[in-house]
Amino acid sequence: LSNTITSPKGSIPKKTRPGIDSKHITRVGYNIVTNQSHRTGKIEPLSKRTHGLRAEKDYRDFDIVSNEYVEDHDGKSSADMQESRRKAAETFHAKRDFDPVKGMFYNPDKEDEFMRTREEKAADNNLTMMHRLPLSYKVSDGMLYNIINGEVVQPEHLEHHEHLLDRRRNLHKRNYKTQAEQRAHGELKQDNENERRLARISHARYTQEQTRGYNVVNQTKLNQAPKPHKFYPKKKESVWEAMQKSKRSPK
Repeated sequence: LSNTITSPKGSIPKKTRPGIDSKHITRVGYNIVTNQSHRTGKIEPLSKRTHGLRAEKDYRDFDIVSNEYVEDHDGKSSADMQESRRKAAETFHAKRDFDPVKGMFYNPDKEDEFMRTREEKAADNNLTMMHRLPLSYKVSDGMLYNIINGEVVQPEHLEHHEHLLDRRRNLHKRNYKTQAEQRAHGELKQDNENERRLARISHARYTQEQTRGYNVVNQTKLNQAPKPHKFYPKKKESVWEAMQKSKRSPK
């Protein structure tokens, strides 16, 4: 075995490249600056620029001299501007998320989502706080309705609160009535007890004073005294007098 070439010379074809006209150093058949044909010297339409070293697909739609598109420059420029803004926005948002000066996210959708989430959390925190408050505060007048404009905030709790107040008022009314009855009964019982206690004193004890007709201490008559004696024991009735009294009394 050896590295010597045994194939005859000229058996391998050589690849040749077509020559380029030294007058026009270009790979297309027209001037890329002026769009002028090298053969005819005229500016031909785009559909006829098929001659040259390249195919028609190598045609450039943008004129680097006038810096404009050959066709529909306004529409394509607007599309390029929108695409550039979109790519710039994607690059910007990929590197930056929050604006510390304005205190908000650069992306408006993300800012709206953050605000909505914060409102939901605030509502949950308020509800949790309300559950932790004592019952006396949750059912107070200031929590059931607005004391300024009268707007009802918790209608169910307000109805129950009014029911409890009505029951308390009715209970007080019954208590007042019962107390008045008990007071009248107590006063009557006290008067009866006083009469019974004084009735135990003999009538003869005051007979001499009543017969004299005046008080021996201040020398005032009993009937004309500024503060006459409130009670004198009555003379005990005999059996006959009691029978006559009960007989005269209507049945």
